[in-house]
Amino acid sequence: MAEKILVPLGKHDRIDEVIPYLEKVAQTDTRVVFLIHHPVSGFKWLQAYCGIMQCGLDNALMLRKMMESYSVKTRRQLAEQKVFQTCEALHRLGVKTAVEVYSGGLKKTLNGPRSK
Repeated sequence: MAEKILVPLGKHDRIDEVIPYLEKVAQTDTRVVFLIHHPVSGFKWLQAYCGIMQCGLDNALMLRKMMESYSVKTRRQLAEQKVFQTCEALHRLGVKTAVEVYSGGLKKTLNGPRSK
């Protein structure tokens, strides 16, 4: 069986619908990685623009990076809580679970960065 199972979840996908299938194929020491979509909000870009107008480009860019980092961290923590609560049956089987958050397209995320 697979050592690692990647489970990409879209905005409307439900973790609890996937768990029964994972219970059938996952074995002890299998790692299940839930890939959860986190789109970047256009509101953040508006906030960054407002920051540029009021405090200069350097400060606005730093502020935007801090906001995006906080948002991704918060989203990952919320996703982890949801996944871990739902995956009790997998944990009893000795299956390890992890959560990764991505923005943008799934295909691009799975292919990773490409060098030119």
